[in-house]
Amino acid sequence: MTTTTTLLQNVWSLALPKRVHHRLLIVRAATNQDVLPRLCRSFSSSSSSSFTSTATVQQLQTQSPAPAAAAEPVPKSPIYVAATRQHVGKTTTSLAIMSGLQKRFDKVGFIKPVGQVCLTVQDEEGFSIEVDKDVVVVRNHFKLDHCKYSDMSPVRIPPGYTKDYIDGFISRSSQRTDILDAFHSIDCSSDVVLCEGTGHCGVGSIVGASNAQVASWVGGKMVRLSRTLLFVYIVYSCFCVFSTIFGYDLFCAY
Repeated sequence: MTTTTTLLQNVWSLALPKRVHHRLLIVRAATNQDVLPRLCRSFSSSSSSSFTSTATVQQLQTQSPAPAAAAEPVPKSPIYVAATRQHVGKTTTSLAIMSGLQKRFDKVGFIKPVGQVCLTVQDEEGFSIEVDKDVVVVRNHFKLDHCKYSDMSPVRIPPGYTKDYIDGFISRSSQRTDILDAFHSIDCSSDVVLCEGTGHCGVGSIVGASNAQVASWVGGKMVRLSRTLLFVYIVYSCFCVFSTIFGYDLFCAY
């Protein structure tokens, strides 16, 4: 029996996997009466599992790969114009940026997520809606026909809006949904999107939609204006006017 066991170990060691070799070492410590039956059971179980795994691999190889799911378009980061104070030139800066972007991109989108002063206009379907006054200026001047009025001014804060928010008629989540839906609609039809904030950075915080919060929702890269920048802009404009009137370039003089 021992000779038979040794012969079987030497022959099967050439074909059996390492896990069976480990079992053979354990079997050596067993009695002579148990050696051969254990080797047979070990070989049969290892062979069946090997055959099963081989068949499974062949089956997986013959199966056609599942079609890859279509990736959803990733929204582009917009440019968000905000300011530390009111009336420091957000709309003027937005007009300048829009002019520069249209020289570099075919379709430029514009959105003012939160507006305060509204005008009544006719939308694309002929219905009367209220939108922020800056939206009307930008859309008409730059011919943004691919952007809908309703998407360009999704949230407006008229008188009584804060009271409705406190009373629960308007929620923070609903405002976020309206802004994101409008932004994604414009983003899909534009190469780049420009967002204009409203008031200073804290405007809208009472209803959970401040400039900082909205910029975070849309993932915008913020351009922040201050009164110092406005002063520099005014001085630069005066220099340009002086150069035009008197025909003398102050910048070239240095």
